[in-house]
Amino acid sequence: MSDNSNAAGAKTGWRAAHWLLLLVLLGGALAVLCHDGFKPYQVMWCNDSSLGAFKASSARLPDAYTGYWIDGNWIGTKVPAASPDLTNLLVTFTSPELYLKVFAPLSMLLMGFCAWVLFRQLKFAPMVCVAGGLAAGLNMHCFSNGCWGTGQWNIAIAMVFLAVAALVTESIRQTWIKAILAGLAVGMSVMEGYDSGAILSVYAGIFTVFLCWITESTVPKKMIKSGWVGALVLASSILISCSILYTLTGTQVSGVAGMGLRQTAEEKQRRWPEATM
Repeated sequence: MSDNSNAAGAKTGWRAAHWLLLLVLLGGALAVLCHDGFKPYQVMWCNDSSLGAFKASSARLPDAYTGYWIDGNWIGTKVPAASPDLTNLLVTFTSPELYLKVFAPLSMLLMGFCAWVLFRQLKFAPMVCVAGGLAAGLNMHCFSNGCWGTGQWNIAIAMVFLAVAALVTESIRQTWIKAILAGLAVGMSVMEGYDSGAILSVYAGIFTVFLCWITESTVPKKMIKSGWVGALVLASSILISCSILYTLTGTQVSGVAGMGLRQTAEEKQRRWPEATM
């Protein structure tokens, strides 16, 4: 009996250590790929987020949480206030130089780890979970995005991984708790990815309906569960990302209907500055 207990404990410990194996392998690979960025005289991965912009007084956090004004243009440009997401929290507690050095590899590391969490909740074999995490964390499309300065997209993908993992986990029995956790993850994806996060949230919504549909026996139960679980996910995501949703509505949605071909000369002239800014 004691031998069986020891064997079971060793097996459990080995499975629990797979997350550490993933972090070592993925972290080591990213450290090799990004080694130039750790040199003290270089800052990389800032094509879309320049060092000068981060060091400007208008971009300083935590002040930018209440408002943001880019003063590097002719007479300035309004920018939405910073949201309390993972990226801005990292910016708040690091220097601009350190942030630009570590953000790309950290976003990839997070995405790989979140993919591992999802595969583990789906009950894949431990080494399959590690391989899946490595594949996600070394995805060259996402790595290219991170090197361009848009690692927020990688975090948005990672949050959707966590949302799906929350929905399928058996560690939590209450479905409403799963839905709330999934909604919070989806909301964080929108906060990080803006329009890309909004697109990714559609996939999370489709999976929510699919999961509810296959876990119930009758069509009425399938429809009822899909409705209330989906509504709870949506409400939780809106709760955490309401500030970003307001920004998206004002900058990406408002006025789109009026951008068609049938515009008067006055409408075209009025929209010309904002369309060519």
